[in-house]
Amino acid sequence: LLKGAHELAHALTIKRFGGSIHEAGITVLVLMPVPYVDATDIWRFESRYQRMLVSAAGMIAEGVIASIGFLIWLTVEPGLLANLGFAAALTGSVTTLVLNANPLLKFDGYQILQDALDMPNLAPRASRYLTYLCRRYLFGVKSLQSPATGIGERRWLLSYGVSAGLYRWVITLAIALYLASRYPVLGGMLAAYALYQL
Repeated sequence: LLKGAHELAHALTIKRFGGSIHEAGITVLVLMPVPYVDATDIWRFESRYQRMLVSAAGMIAEGVIASIGFLIWLTVEPGLLANLGFAAALTGSVTTLVLNANPLLKFDGYQILQDALDMPNLAPRASRYLTYLCRRYLFGVKSLQSPATGIGERRWLLSYGVSAGLYRWVITLAIALYLASRYPVLGGMLAAYALYQL
């Protein structure tokens, strides 16, 4: 329900700025059903601030729900309602900060960072830049042209590429170990596939 409110906030903000939602549904992420909306219409918005607000809308909705949950948890007697309030507060704050707000994962924080830096396709460009550096300086291929074209891009592409790559390794290994320990056969196969993809 919390992630449903998150995605609904994205959808309503897109509609507010004149965009369309072409698809919505449920996907499976780490063996959990998670709602999603297709927010690709934000790239039609000329204002990067509108795009940033659309990307932040889900986190704002979760923050509001987490705040309400925290107030409920503080004010009611221990029991089911207090437990629900605590769960909403914890899930709406911690998972939002660790996953959605984190710019190293391709979720909302990543979209906001791209627009804040005015560097579209940051992750693939950073990956291409790291590949360029390896080919140019480790393997000595002199005829390559750097994919970093703007002033100051090298620093951003290098720092983002290294940080995101390390973080992706840590997250993938953590998920793989969790799945393998929780579901030995199926989890082991999924973990092997995730590591292969990485």
